[in-house]
Amino acid sequence: MVTTIEPEDVDPADRIEELLSGDNVEGAAELLADMHPADQADLYDRLDDAERETMLALLSTEARAQLLEHLDETTSRPTRCACCRPPRPPSRWPR
Repeated sequence: MVTTIEPEDVDPADRIEELLSGDNVEGAAELLADMHPADQADLYDRLDDAERETMLALLSTEARAQLLEHLDETTSRPTRCACCRPPRPPSRWPR
């Protein structure tokens, strides 16, 4: 028996991580917008530094602030508060 995974069975965080690593920032931005900030913080914990920068660049100032409120104290936070400066798009940002 072959089992197929329906789109609703896929964890949104897993899908976003896949999209970020594949440079599909538009798709990642759409899914991020629908996530709760606590879920975004869990995803942020799983990402590498480059993917974190991309994720922060995709969020609005308000969404970045909410994300930072939900991060654990042990989480590596951005060196500068992303809420206090405009995001610098990563080099792989589509133009």
